[in-house]
Amino acid sequence: ACSIGVVLLSTIYVYEYFDVSFRFLLLALVGTALFLRGAVDRVKGRVELGSAFVGAGHLLFWMHCLQGGTAHGLDLLAIVLLMGRHLAAVRLKNVFHLDRRHHTAIILSGGASLWLWVTRWSMEVQGGFLMTVAWGGLAFLLIAIGFGLRESEYRRLGIFVLALAMGRVFMIDIWELTLGLRVLSFMGLGLVLFAL
Repeated sequence: ACSIGVVLLSTIYVYEYFDVSFRFLLLALVGTALFLRGAVDRVKGRVELGSAFVGAGHLLFWMHCLQGGTAHGLDLLAIVLLMGRHLAAVRLKNVFHLDRRHHTAIILSGGASLWLWVTRWSMEVQGGFLMTVAWGGLAFLLIAIGFGLRESEYRRLGIFVLALAMGRVFMIDIWELTLGLRVLSFMGLGLVLFAL
């Protein structure tokens, strides 16, 4: 109960007194430090407390983005940090004794946050077809990471993002393009699907 209060009060403090661009990264750093310290000392409560701080950071990030906020580079750094933390936990299984559900939660929350960041960034830059291209690139990256690490969750997440990109191409983007660009977009989509 005390740990929940610490996370809640810390999150409120960060929300009130820190700039929006620093919030997610700050909570992710605190959570990662507690997570690593708990894993090294084999103190289960610290690992869970670190995960709670990371979850609070994700919550603030999603609230900001869903309210129409901008995509900050520090948010991307926090997402990459958390995904890197997961990779370290996978590689050092003898230090990090995490169950499969914890790994799946990290992959899904990190991948979903990465997708949201890419979406917000592409909307700010240009929107439209750039968003579809960015989603396709993200899908390809996630699938490649999944094959490289032999993690099916990354591959599934990449296939889901690719399905979103393909749905966007067929339902929205195709009607906004000229005939030549339509042909090129379908050829590019075919090449991406062939490469997978």
